[in-house]
Amino acid sequence: MKVKCLGFSITNENENINTADVFAKFITSSERVHHGTDQSRQILMKDDGDFYSGLVLTYRNQKKNCKSKIENGKFQLKVEDLTGDEKLVSFNFFSLKKSNLKGLFMYHHGSCPISGLFNNLQTMSNEHIREKNKLEIEQLGTKPKQKHIKAVNKKYNKRLEFNILVTKKDVQSILSEFKKINSAVFKLNYMDFKGGPMTAVESFAKTTDIVFNIEPAERSKVGILSQRLADVYKNVTQIAKAKVIAVDHSNQERIVNFMNCPTFFDEYDYDFIAGHVDGLTNDNYTTNAVLDIIKEQILNGKNK
Repeated sequence: MKVKCLGFSITNENENINTADVFAKFITSSERVHHGTDQSRQILMKDDGDFYSGLVLTYRNQKKNCKSKIENGKFQLKVEDLTGDEKLVSFNFFSLKKSNLKGLFMYHHGSCPISGLFNNLQTMSNEHIREKNKLEIEQLGTKPKQKHIKAVNKKYNKRLEFNILVTKKDVQSILSEFKKINSAVFKLNYMDFKGGPMTAVESFAKTTDIVFNIEPAERSKVGILSQRLADVYKNVTQIAKAKVIAVDHSNQERIVNFMNCPTFFDEYDYDFIAGHVDGLTNDNYTTNAVLDIIKEQILNGKNK
């Protein structure tokens, strides 16, 4: 299993909101556990010199763990009971540079998706902003005028934005960097007007997938394929989604989404990363070797 590094950014374009105060809120909220039906999640963050560094822990609400082994071509399952306060957990490390609020988030299958991090940080930042908004209205006095309240609320309308870093290259340039292109799928929107009168427009909206399966002998002809796929993407209207399955020069298969294509950063073997987390605690995670790997990518990586 691979651990992928996703680039992300946090943007604050509201001069009435102090970014450092928001991050102070994130840090003081590190002890909070967000409870769900099937799992609970904790987002830890610390001031880490030139960085803000963090760890996402997702605790599974289960007391049994299922393992398997293959012997003489047959599988055998073994179920273990977790004891005491033990919980199954997945982890994500992340770090972002203070100077530009851009960073990297490590993700592997079954761990917290980056959208989960964004949602929780957005909730906490909104809490901080609402508290600041409320305090400023209270300072207007016991019977403030409605126009003054509206003016205060307007100051805090614009909130922080959380985004995945995407490449600015055109489709052909993106695809030409790969070793092979295996296939492509274009999802098209179209209108089917077979409905009767007074039928909602939404019922006419249809989608269809156009799949390009490329012969193995042709897949390494990246120059020609990238040009043709770029031409299709440019000239065909009503494309809702478009993706390509490609292979990079490390022989890793990649899914390339034409729309908001994420920047590709390094990836690692899960066993290599997991080997560094034994004994990890609230107190020592910022000195962990995994965060050193992330910071090195941010400072000196090819996509810095």
